Amino acid sequence: MKQAASIIELQEFAQSVYSEDNTGIVFVNQANQVPEETLLSDEDTVGTNKLQVLTILVETEQGSIYYKYPFYGASELEELTLQLEDLYQLYPKKVIDAGNIATLIESGK
Repeated sequence: MKQAASIIELQEFAQSVYSEDNTGIVFVNQANQVPEETLLSDEDTVGTNKLQVLTILVETEQGSIYYKYPFYGASELEELTLQLEDLYQLYPKKVIDAGNIATLIESGK
């Protein structure tokens, strides 16, 4: 399974394999990213936005691709959601938990 370098690459793949006969689904997960180590551990970290990752997996009969989009704020997520609307017109969307999407990605490699 290929990891897309950008949301555009993910969309181009989905559009290139789309047909009425090629069924597919878009799996989506939004999860907090836990830092490997604490960079700041004082009052400077209070009230800051936590890093989150939106993982999008397009799974079709013609192949699969995924993209991980790290973001901090709701405005970034809203912008990406607007970009994904065309993708959701091609394939149905299913929101799944982090464990399930990781399993799907690993099983596709």
